[in-house]
Amino acid sequence: MRLSSVALCAALFLGAMATADLLTPVAPAQAAEFPVLRITVPKTGQNHEIVFDRAGFEAIGTRTVKTSTSWTDGVVEFEGVLITDVLAKIGADGVKSVRVAAINDYSYTIPFKDVKDYPVILAFKMNGKYLTPRDKGPLWVIYPRDEFPELNTKEVDHRMVWQVNAMTVQ
Repeated sequence: MRLSSVALCAALFLGAMATADLLTPVAPAQAAEFPVLRITVPKTGQNHEIVFDRAGFEAIGTRTVKTSTSWTDGVVEFEGVLITDVLAKIGADGVKSVRVAAINDYSYTIPFKDVKDYPVILAFKMNGKYLTPRDKGPLWVIYPRDEFPELNTKEVDHRMVWQVNAMTVQ
């Protein structure tokens, strides 16, 4: 009985000493299979859902925006997809606004005029690194505030929703 207890303790100790290679988190390439964005689009009286994984989302075409935000220090480089390109890809017509929703159920409605007049992106990278829920990912609405000073308002701050995982076309 005592020998089996010692063996069990040794096994637990050796298991705890396993290299970090065995305990690495899911890499971005592996995470690409999971949905990044779900879009609800009203068509012919019914709502249709379109789901993008990371690869499909990035394939729409990316844009870089360098800007400051109220939540970052200095100018930051964001990479993402223009909301107008997402809407074009799904064939959304007559858009008045888009409601973006976050993982924590926070949501905000962005007027279509904003995304038509300014290069507003759904960012998936910040300073070259994929966004995770811990750092405002998987997607973060980014307005080019430094390029257009009129966007440096509290109202625009409210529209810069982070942890976005869903969008509804209205």
